[in-house]
Amino acid sequence: MKTMKKFLSLFVLICFVNATVYPYTNMGKTSSYSKKGVHKPYHSKRWRRHRHIHTQNIAISRSADSINLLWDAEAFPGVKYFEITRHPGFANGSQLVEVKKGSYVDKEVVDGTEYRYMVFKIEGKNKKKLIATLSAYFGSKTGTALAGRPSRVNYDGLVLVFQGTEFTTDTGVTIRISPDDVEEDLIIQASDIYEITTENDAQPLTPVTAEISYNTINMPQGYTEGDLRVFIRHDAKSPWELAKIIRVDRSRNIIYASIPHFSEIVAGFSAAPESSQTRANVNTALPKINLPDPFIGKMKVSLPQPNIYGVLNQGIPIQLPAGKAGMTPEISLVYNSAQKNGLLGYGWALSALPVDFIKN
Repeated sequence: MKTMKKFLSLFVLICFVNATVYPYTNMGKTSSYSKKGVHKPYHSKRWRRHRHIHTQNIAISRSADSINLLWDAEAFPGVKYFEITRHPGFANGSQLVEVKKGSYVDKEVVDGTEYRYMVFKIEGKNKKKLIATLSAYFGSKTGTALAGRPSRVNYDGLVLVFQGTEFTTDTGVTIRISPDDVEEDLIIQASDIYEITTENDAQPLTPVTAEISYNTINMPQGYTEGDLRVFIRHDAKSPWELAKIIRVDRSRNIIYASIPHFSEIVAGFSAAPESSQTRANVNTALPKINLPDPFIGKMKVSLPQPNIYGVLNQGIPIQLPAGKAGMTPEISLVYNSAQKNGLLGYGWALSALPVDFIKN
């Protein structure tokens, strides 16, 4: 009996410790509540355990008025629907959204707030699994580019690295999400579109290094991460330019580029990809072929020219086979704009040399 009591006491102690250290490990629940019904924030060990979950098939992006989640639903066969929890919650107190398609647009966002999303796949009753944890800051951020000293201006997904030679005085740099679109510009987005502005619209004197986080969920078939480009332009009315790529860190999904000016920047794929260097070195030119001239042996007819009276004249000789003893009559079509309608049409007539008959 004493042994049984010790066993039960040990079992209760283990359950208590497990509930205390890992209070949110039950994946069948989207959130946890205390006895009073107050939601417990997700600053727990559960969040720390799952923050590095693989997110290759899911991406998060922002527009001027929303945060967008996009994932490949076909990569999760057997799923009935998806659950998304957001922290902080919505205005009505809810933190849970259910979707059946592979995308979700969250328009209930507030400037200056960082949102964290947890995406679950639901395969059936009591079959729930976390597939991604994502976070995004919504709003603008302002930093300072120091003069004469290295500095960095960080934004969620974009880092500007300054060496201290870009400005002669300390300059405020603001980064926000651009309201512009790039679909009409034949750019397939792989990152957010960032708008960079500075105090007094100052432009850097030397190029700035930009570190852009990208995703490949929209990467077209046949493309690789080596086809990634960084596009920049002064404003929405300016044409896009290609920034100089420094390197691509595929393990961290970050592309490094050197940008000579501000203000809009986006990483993506060109809808009209450039030819690779290997393909460019292949000689695809056709060998030189002397094509036959279809006009060889044909007469050349010049355009009709008006005479001093303004009358157009044109003669078109008719080639006939040679006759006996080389005798070949010369016959031609003659056009005269002053002539009236005839057998061959208006202004046209048949011209031939006269033939004289000599009687003996």
